[in-house]
Amino acid sequence: MKTFIRYFSLIIICLYAYSNTFGQKWLKVSSGGYFSVALRSDGKIFESGLNSDGELGQANYLNSDTLIQVGVDSDWVDIFAGGFHVLAIKRNGTLWAWGANYQYQCGNSYVGDILYPAQIGTDTDWAYISASWRNSFGIKKDGSLWTWGYNYWGQLGDSTKNSNYTPYKVNNYSWKKACGGAAFSIGLRSDGTLWGWGEGTLCQLGTGIDSSSLLPKQIGNENNWADISCGYTFTLAKKQDGTLWSWGININGQLGQGDTLRRNSPTQIGTDKNWNHVYAGSVYAFASKKDSSIYAWGLDYFGELGDGGIYTKSRPEQIGGYNWIMAAPACGVYNYRDNYVYGRHSLALKGNAMSICGTGENNYGDLGNGDTISIGQFDCAIGSSPTGIESVKTNSQICNIYPNPTTGKINIDFALPFPGNAQLSIINSNGQIICNDNHFSNNKPNQIDISAYPDGIYFLRIISSEGVFITKVVKD
Repeated sequence: MKTFIRYFSLIIICLYAYSNTFGQKWLKVSSGGYFSVALRSDGKIFESGLNSDGELGQANYLNSDTLIQVGVDSDWVDIFAGGFHVLAIKRNGTLWAWGANYQYQCGNSYVGDILYPAQIGTDTDWAYISASWRNSFGIKKDGSLWTWGYNYWGQLGDSTKNSNYTPYKVNNYSWKKACGGAAFSIGLRSDGTLWGWGEGTLCQLGTGIDSSSLLPKQIGNENNWADISCGYTFTLAKKQDGTLWSWGININGQLGQGDTLRRNSPTQIGTDKNWNHVYAGSVYAFASKKDSSIYAWGLDYFGELGDGGIYTKSRPEQIGGYNWIMAAPACGVYNYRDNYVYGRHSLALKGNAMSICGTGENNYGDLGNGDTISIGQFDCAIGSSPTGIESVKTNSQICNIYPNPTTGKINIDFALPFPGNAQLSIINSNGQIICNDNHFSNNKPNQIDISAYPDGIYFLRIISSEGVFITKVVKD
């Protein structure tokens, strides 16, 4: 016992508790077609995944399987990922975009890729943004709705089919939200009425008539709508009484109605009246309830529903307990080669939002968890960088890390064993993973070398079957 006590006095508890000075929460996550975007409470934006069109905002075309910061600015307040582009608002109310701009979805007259955040116009009163595969939406502080991008089906609502890089003001009414699918748009006015425009021959507009419209057309005559979200060819909506509704194409059960039949007008999902928010993805969906639980349904081919299986569901099923904050299913994108709609990963925030949860397809590092292996249930340790840790519960798992401070090499010995291998990551003070070892084991001596990196503070993170362990390392 005395030997153990002497040994214990030398070791470091691997779950290091940091004060609020270092703690940074994740405020919002958004999923593009094959990439992810996250906004942190320090006003910084991070991304991971495919970068074929510059959607990661790095001024290059390199994919990343870990979250990397976009630029150096720390005054961002909102984000939204489209198919291959990103919209963002700064604290001063300016609007920015980057990524694919072949249909003007970045609001830029240049036809091509915008590799780095570029401002859209000079206005400083933007308050809301959303994006679809090839379209963008913005609402200003005065409630005016603006659209830009692809317009072959009239989804800009400007009475034409001409694509436009300049934001167009959609009539003179006040709007609360707007969203878009493959070729249609849905808007929620401040008076609680619901409107649709664009391509509607496949039930997308929800007007009860399978026809398209170049101008906003009211959906029903009710004025008690509270929330909307658009999938690739379907829409979810919530009423003020907490009921959940859907309409559109339903091949994969994405309407949550228990079948695969289309609906051309809003149809209630079940009878519950405690729904809180709706999140429509490519061909699947999430919705949260007021008790902080979250439900998912639709296609689940790559584990995008996060329930541990790959079984398509046509009714909402609860996922992973409670304390969910939000979900962000992938934006649907059409692959002409495969004649198929993609967008197969999901992000979410849970608990204290000190890390990000991710699940589903991960071929390009979409999830930002350090590899390209698809997973079938939520990994909630993504982005748990040193600046993303406010407090951590202690655990009997303790380890000896030495020397610390170090000039380069660090030895890691565990006092107590854990089964199997673990993942070890070295994270810099910017929250970026600079080194990964997926076969770390406590059954052998372990040593890592950070001599090639600049002097400063780093954080060692170990993810094992026993949990997540983090401690600070100083290199000098």
